[in-house]
Amino acid sequence: MKKWIVFAALVLGLSVLTSGGVRPEGVAAYMVCDDGECVHEYVAGQALALYPEIAHDWWQTIMDGAGHEDLDDHVWDIGWPCTTNTHFWDADDPDLNNPSDGSVSCTSPNAWQKAHVLWGMALGEYHSGDIATAYEYLGHVAHLLADMSVPSHAHEDPHPSADAYEDWMTRDVAALSQAELDWLVGAGPVEIPDGVPKLDWLFYTTNQVGDFYASDDDDGDSDDPLGWAAGFLSALESNPASNVAECRSEDGFELGDCNLNVVRGYSYLHAIRAEAALLELFEEERKQQADLAVVIDRIQQLQGHGATDDPDYYVKVRIGDQWFRNEGNQWETDYTPIEPGWAFAWNVGLTGTTPVWIELWDSDPDTESADDHSDIYTDPDGEERSLWLTVDLEKCRAGEAGAVFGDMVGTCGTQLTSAGDDEDRSQIWFRILAPNTPPAADAGPDQTVDEADLVTLNGSFTDPDVDDTHTVLWHLESSIGANCVDVLDAATETLSFTPIDDCVYTFSFTVTDNHGAEGSDTVVVTVENVPPVASIDSLTDETGAEIGVDVPVALVGLEVDLAGSFTDVGTLDTHTGDCLSTGCAEISWGDGNTDTDADFDAFSDCMYGVTGTLNATHIYADPGSYTITLNVTDDDAGVGTATAQIEVVDAAGAIAEVVESLTPLADDPKIQAAIDKLQGEQDGRASNGALDKLEQGNPNAALEKIKQALGYLEAAEAANPSLDLTYDKGLLALAAKSVAVGAIEEAEAVAFKPNDLLKIQQAKDLVAQGDALLAAHDYVGAVDKDQQAVRKVQNIR
Repeated sequence: MKKWIVFAALVLGLSVLTSGGVRPEGVAAYMVCDDGECVHEYVAGQALALYPEIAHDWWQTIMDGAGHEDLDDHVWDIGWPCTTNTHFWDADDPDLNNPSDGSVSCTSPNAWQKAHVLWGMALGEYHSGDIATAYEYLGHVAHLLADMSVPSHAHEDPHPSADAYEDWMTRDVAALSQAELDWLVGAGPVEIPDGVPKLDWLFYTTNQVGDFYASDDDDGDSDDPLGWAAGFLSALESNPASNVAECRSEDGFELGDCNLNVVRGYSYLHAIRAEAALLELFEEERKQQADLAVVIDRIQQLQGHGATDDPDYYVKVRIGDQWFRNEGNQWETDYTPIEPGWAFAWNVGLTGTTPVWIELWDSDPDTESADDHSDIYTDPDGEERSLWLTVDLEKCRAGEAGAVFGDMVGTCGTQLTSAGDDEDRSQIWFRILAPNTPPAADAGPDQTVDEADLVTLNGSFTDPDVDDTHTVLWHLESSIGANCVDVLDAATETLSFTPIDDCVYTFSFTVTDNHGAEGSDTVVVTVENVPPVASIDSLTDETGAEIGVDVPVALVGLEVDLAGSFTDVGTLDTHTGDCLSTGCAEISWGDGNTDTDADFDAFSDCMYGVTGTLNATHIYADPGSYTITLNVTDDDAGVGTATAQIEVVDAAGAIAEVVESLTPLADDPKIQAAIDKLQGEQDGRASNGALDKLEQGNPNAALEKIKQALGYLEAAEAANPSLDLTYDKGLLALAAKSVAVGAIEEAEAVAFKPNDLLKIQQAKDLVAQGDALLAAHDYVGAVDKDQQAVRKVQNIR
């Protein structure tokens, strides 16, 4: 059968025409470093900063590619002055393949068409392993996309000498203010909706934003034949700051009535966001590697091409419905084989069949002569010079023999070769690389845990390509909180760590197959604060006896010592200072009084896993049953609470408790004698005990009775060494002190004479001496001092 020369009818419009022998001046949009104004490179750099997921090693390569697009035409090898004619496109034209007439005397394929070719070349190079060239080509695509935001390029308005907006947009004018940078960060890359061809959508919508404004020779418009740009255009039309009549009229534009900052503020900033979206799209596609790729490994001339036998080889490749060519990468050789490694890729799906056609050409620099079509296929009829192949995609992905058929039969991934049999013939070696199905990663469900809990993340993945091998990686993407753990990457499916404070972690789980395709998923771990655990460890009286354990009650007017402790699994939490920020500890004594950690006798925080401790004292003014509450608050507002009950009595109540405690031992006559001194003889019927004296208002006589009772108790202990009445004796001594303290307080309330004030001070000194004797377990001596203190103040009225 006869093959048609496909590119002759190709809608890409491959010819470059000049008229009348006139050499036109070149055209450009935003300038590049070669012009002395690095605008395109700057735009690419800002887009990379807005989407910083591409490795920094390739940033300069992409920016260089954005600058080189004005200099090098890798696709059609269109020379100066028409090189940049491929940077125009009128997206309002129903025929998206309509040739570009951006220059006065140049006609060429348009920017949308060229972007498709370069996009496939970038994906192909990445698929084949040439990452540097892939990102260079991506920079070229970024340049073309930025040009779509320039009104003259969106209108296909030729401007061989000058354009008001382009001339004005120098590198200094392009520089972003801090406010613009902040806005861009907030806005992020343009979001490409689902259900549209994403590359086409980006170019079309960016072109329509540029088309909204006028150029020197064309009015701006809001035409939107595909309906993809409605959101952008309605926003521009409804905003008076962007919809400025002088900037939408060619007259206002050309006469200088338009403030060009209006165009810059909307179209230029949109270009940066669109480029960032382009970078994001490329990263998504190159990670998936879901494209069918053709790699030209080797070419050798077999029979001379022209008089010199030095062909300048390039190829035209069709994958699915997309044609590629790389005439700008032509490679001159003789009969020495070359290994160009040219690669092209396009997404054709994963099932069914798709055409793959390969043509080899010898570029002829003589514009009057057509390029030579090199024969790379042995055709019995002698008419076919190209390779027409079909690929069964499912067999291709499975690596089955016969997946490639047509002019030859082969297997995807293996090197195939074909040679021509006619004049101007060559041999070509190539590979067809299967579209890969990237693995699907599953990072597991989001988790909510307590601080100090062991967190275990279990990643999993699936891959329909059962023969693929995989590597996995857990990576901490972000952590929000004051004391988040720095979790290191883990190349395992399971990752464990222990958070020490409340924090929100976001982890990515990425699976990479042996083709380099990636699948990734994220999981959020929310670590919640755990309140501290507080404890009231003991309440002790002034003798050191534990209230509620050793003795049943505390005394009015005497100190109660609270010893507490607390722990916190959040080892970096603090618990002192401000309850609303750094945490605090508080004791509510139950009588309306509250002390904070600043008031405590001692306080030690519990950071770094150490148990916190605290000590505080309190004096109750009235008898009663009280609930003591200890609250320990951490710096995350978590509260740990502990409570304790305390019974507070006056001296009479304390004596009654001692009588009750001694009654079971009353068979001992000495103890019975002590009881008689406390409650009165004849089981209290005689009104001659300490309780009676207190009721009669005779504290001095009451303390005398207490001393006598203590003497009998000590005699009982001496007679029976197994008998320990320490706590009873201590409680009696404290009852005596409570009486003395109460008497001093009554005297202080009325005293004003110097002599009376002196007596009060002397009484306090006597009580202090009694404390020292009590500490030495001289209970009788202590009560005697308290009795002397009572006597000092008893006549102060």
